[in-house]
Amino acid sequence: MNKELKSQLDTMEHEYGIDKETLITLFEEAMEQTARKCPKYSHEVCIRIDRTSYEIKCTAKLFVVEKIENEADEITLDEVHERFPEADLGDEIEWEFPLTTFGRIAIQTAQGQFRQRIRSLQKRRVCEQFQGQIGQLVTGEVRRIDREGIVIGFQLGSQARSGMSDNAPHVDDEGLLPKKNKIPGENFEEGDLVTALLLEADPERQGAAIVVSRTDPDFVRRLFEREVTEISEGIIEIKSVARDAGYRCKIAVQSHEPRVDSVGACVGQRGSRVRTIVHELRGEKVDIIEWSPDIATYVTNALKPSAIKSIEVKPEVKTVKVEVPEDQLSLAIGKRGQNAKLASQLTGWRIDIIKTAAAPAEDSFETSRRKAIDTIAALEGIGDEAATKLVDNGFNLELIAESEPADVAKLIGCENERAEAVIKAAKASLNL
Repeated sequence: MNKELKSQLDTMEHEYGIDKETLITLFEEAMEQTARKCPKYSHEVCIRIDRTSYEIKCTAKLFVVEKIENEADEITLDEVHERFPEADLGDEIEWEFPLTTFGRIAIQTAQGQFRQRIRSLQKRRVCEQFQGQIGQLVTGEVRRIDREGIVIGFQLGSQARSGMSDNAPHVDDEGLLPKKNKIPGENFEEGDLVTALLLEADPERQGAAIVVSRTDPDFVRRLFEREVTEISEGIIEIKSVARDAGYRCKIAVQSHEPRVDSVGACVGQRGSRVRTIVHELRGEKVDIIEWSPDIATYVTNALKPSAIKSIEVKPEVKTVKVEVPEDQLSLAIGKRGQNAKLASQLTGWRIDIIKTAAAPAEDSFETSRRKAIDTIAALEGIGDEAATKLVDNGFNLELIAESEPADVAKLIGCENERAEAVIKAAKASLNL
């Protein structure tokens, strides 16, 4: 019995949580793969391990020849006769040879292939466990932090243990939270628990097979589904999510039950629900808005808290032109253009924001006075000096037309006849 091989397989069975039969099969495949690349005895090579004695048997199909030209698949008649007395030239025989025939380097290469196959098997089983959770929240523990990002360990349950020994420890595998998928400014330490969105479970991926994200908009969606019962029950529907991770996100919701306030339910009593989500998002601002089938209403809601003066919808180009008061422009656009950008992402429409043209400033007192003087001075019989006196005393055309000649004469220092002419001219100007 090959006690050393049996002991190694027993250890690996416990270490990797893979049953012994699978380990033996992987070892045989790795040895055969390496053997086919060796110059000697590589034709139809077969390597098998006895399941009872653990002895390794190596065989190859060889042709009996008089003189060897290709040692990979040929053997001489003289060498064969000791084992196969009846063999003749041209026969094909199954020739058994020791494992050491391949040499030390080839055996080490095969051992590396064996361990690689074990890792690939583990990856496949882990990915099978996670395939049904793509796009869902997963939680794991920070194992280490390296150049690529944060390596997270996920503990797998019984579903991932198919084909594994009964006494094997729980199998776990590592996932990666890449630096680009981490919320800006957040830091983790070894041992911290991390919740993230499962993006990828690919056994062919180099490095970690599991990739997660905390910046994806669906991360916010899943957090709301977890915290807001009405969403998980289907009473409230999340219609759209737009996000600038670490800074601000907008989420549009709709209630399918008239008695349920979609925004209020997501906020929670005294903000309890949204506060939990904001804490998980490391303080990221969350705007919850009411979805509407009317795009004008929807865009108006999406641009809150800014006020909108008018809105023009152009469905042929899927564009909305929004006019806002000048003092609301910066609020509508938002810091770094966030509010407008997220509103556009949320609605799926292009939003053009313009400010309302400023109303002309009211004429100053002096300008109004000058206009009044010029109007009266234009009357026949009145010059600029007399017009100035009348305006400074509160007169305009209407008041002059209604005045007595004596009053006008007294103000401008003229005779009644001239005053009467002025009054007559004022009435004519007013068509009286």
